[in-house]
Amino acid sequence: LLSIYILLPTVFKNSKMFSSSNSKRPDKYTTGLINMTTDCFANSTLQALASLNGLNDYLNKLIKFHSIVSIIVSSAPTDTDENVEAQKLLTSTFPSLSLHYGLIDILSKLQETIYTSRVISVWDFLHILEKIYNSRISRNQHDAHELLQLILETLEKEHLSLKLFILKNSKFLLNYKIQSISQSESTSESLFINFKKLVESLPIFPFTSELESYFKCLKCGGVSSKNYNPMTILS
Repeated sequence: LLSIYILLPTVFKNSKMFSSSNSKRPDKYTTGLINMTTDCFANSTLQALASLNGLNDYLNKLIKFHSIVSIIVSSAPTDTDENVEAQKLLTSTFPSLSLHYGLIDILSKLQETIYTSRVISVWDFLHILEKIYNSRISRNQHDAHELLQLILETLEKEHLSLKLFILKNSKFLLNYKIQSISQSESTSESLFINFKKLVESLPIFPFTSELESYFKCLKCGGVSSKNYNPMTILS
């Protein structure tokens, strides 16, 4: 019976049950993260992030928002010297969100439907972190929690830089939108509403939270004053 069990797939390899078409089903393979040396601390972190539906939703919305603002900035009016200088300033200070795009790239590869075996390296993503901080991550073993904290803090900084850019330059961007679309049937009033909706559509950073701390007496039940500190991840 054991011999039959082992040899049966070979004997009937041309049958429908064991046909090669079964290797084309989309759930047979998933992209793996290769562990060249001591990359498991980073691999586990990226695999954890890849499983968060809320993070995927945030990244999709933020990149769409970033693309719209990028189009507005790149096509700002240059009809006067003042507008030329303003456009140059906008372009030079426009946030790049490099870690967001790097995270999207590697998460897309991990979540992509594939039909053959495939592995990728986490270092394509880690090199972006190295470039941002102009430093080098050693190839030794590290703590996954510390890496996750660094990733989230960097993402939060990029998110804040985009928000501050919008708030700082909203007057110029709003004036440009009114000037550029006033030639159509749209009115400046509706344009203001649309721009306001655009600003409001900036998604909230999904890991934004606060840690509340206080002392409570176990005898009398008295509670001290409460302190609130920003937090992106529980220790």
